[in-house]
Amino acid sequence: MLRLISYIRGYLTVSVSGTFCERFLNVCAAKGILLWNIVRISDRSLRCCLSVAAFRKLPPISYRTGVRVHILCRHGLPFVIKQYKKRKVLVFGACFAMAIFVVANQFVWDIEIRGNETVRTKDILEALSEEGLYIGARKSRIDQQTLKNRMLIKMPSLAWLWADKQGSKVIVDVRERIPVPALYDAGDYCNVVAKKDGVVHSMIVKNGVPTVKEGDTVLKGTVLVTGKIPSELKPEIRYVRAEAQVFARVWYEKTERFSRLSEERTETGKQKRRVHITAFGKTFPQKTKESPFPECDVETKRHKLSFFGKETGIVVETAVYREVEVSGKRHTAETVAAEGVKALKKQMDAECSPTAELIAVSDGFREVDEETVEVTVRAEYLEDIAVQVK
Repeated sequence: MLRLISYIRGYLTVSVSGTFCERFLNVCAAKGILLWNIVRISDRSLRCCLSVAAFRKLPPISYRTGVRVHILCRHGLPFVIKQYKKRKVLVFGACFAMAIFVVANQFVWDIEIRGNETVRTKDILEALSEEGLYIGARKSRIDQQTLKNRMLIKMPSLAWLWADKQGSKVIVDVRERIPVPALYDAGDYCNVVAKKDGVVHSMIVKNGVPTVKEGDTVLKGTVLVTGKIPSELKPEIRYVRAEAQVFARVWYEKTERFSRLSEERTETGKQKRRVHITAFGKTFPQKTKESPFPECDVETKRHKLSFFGKETGIVVETAVYREVEVSGKRHTAETVAAEGVKALKKQMDAECSPTAELIAVSDGFREVDEETVEVTVRAEYLEDIAVQVK
């Protein structure tokens, strides 16, 4: 607080030199003159800070104590105003810029959607625009609670929404509704069928009558456990909801061709920089798709300007274009085959259920021609292939 008050009123940093510097400090203390940041420079000099009003009281004190006081630096708002008093254009420009920021802060210039995964951002922005939240909208007219209620009615796929105003930017956080799983009544008739081809390894039947046994080969769509239960005592047939886990050995095979040639990019050291400013929904200067080099790599950095901690909606984007030379590189068939096996194995893992267990894997390759290698991967998994069918 003392530093803030001192800055508003203005203060000085002075040097005190002479034989009786300590006596000078004692006299100032006796007369109630506040000195701070006192630093001893040498045996005959020291440095300290004091207010402008206190400095005016120093001449008789310095004369009595035999020291000399020199101003080293001036600090504070009065000196800043005095410095820029003659620069009227600069002051006018600063005031005009501040007025623009204050006015611009009353409108929405940027909308960020967070939390959506399956619902498209474009759809959410269109729905928000229909409800009055769009770029250029006046912030005071946006009722966050009303917006939330209307958006949840308009978009049933959302379970929660809230618009947070942060300066000229509005951050819309959403939560998507979790799909309701298929509900089965206790009396519903369901079968458990195979969703993939395989050889049955083990079964855990919770309800229903199994129609296959361990070691049987089943095809996709084969009924594994039926919910149709005949009775030996009664002629009626009882229908239940079959439930089971059926683990089977499933085989996958993938074959794909890969090129032995790859592109190698080497930087030449030449680079160009382009700066674009996005303000109020428009970009200056207009972006162009033309590249400054025939072949180049681009590194883009975005910086959002803020005013007293609030975003202004102005974004400075810096793009650095680095020229590269493109050359072809020829790999060995073994290297290409090893990379191809990893790619095909990754595709197989994506097709399996998350709980599937890899039992065995084998691979091979052949050279189709001087530029192409054909890779084949075969893998065996143990996974649950059961699925309920109502």
